[in-house]
Amino acid sequence: MLIRQNKRKREMNKRIIKLLILMIVTMGIIPQSYADTRTRLRLMSNVLSSVSIQKEASSAETGTLNVATGVLDNQMTSVFTLQTNLTDDDCDYIITSSVNTDSGAVSGYGYAGGPTLLFTNSNNLPSGADVSNAKAGSGINKNVIAYPVTVQLGNANMSSSFDSANATYGNCFVILVNGETNGRVTHTVNTNPVPNTYKTTHDTAGNYTATVTFTAVSKI
Repeated sequence: MLIRQNKRKREMNKRIIKLLILMIVTMGIIPQSYADTRTRLRLMSNVLSSVSIQKEASSAETGTLNVATGVLDNQMTSVFTLQTNLTDDDCDYIITSSVNTDSGAVSGYGYAGGPTLLFTNSNNLPSGADVSNAKAGSGINKNVIAYPVTVQLGNANMSSSFDSANATYGNCFVILVNGETNGRVTHTVNTNPVPNTYKTTHDTAGNYTATVTFTAVSKI
């Protein structure tokens, strides 16, 4: 996601572009044949296991920031279509994020009364401490802004939850298909920044970015 800020005009125009990583998980079982002494053949075949995640054209992934308040002029949404013939026992369906700091990439999700997504200045990278503070909703940060984020599901039988301490994936949204084979997953960034994480005196002009990834990881 990309945010552009105009320093000369004292306005911050933040243009956000979602980076989607398309993951296709395909697992196959090779058909086997057996023969007895009378050469009668018995063929056993299994349907290939597969998962497909694709982004829909209805995604709205740009927004303009109000320089005085940090409020975006529209919600930014990334809409995905999930199709699968694997269960929750077969796969982890997860949404993760990352942002850059002056010491490397870290998770871009935080929690301040609810899940948040951070954006960091790619021209003036924040420190790890700045990012950690913003994740917790603290105003002691520079060149990083946090916005509330939610995940909505188009299939009522599917479910999602935010895990702030996942042992495998870190901060992430976990999607449970609950036996379903398809559904829409919408990742939405709220228009209002987390209080105190946006300040005109702290957030310098530049490009602010975040990366979000929706993927399926095989357990088998």
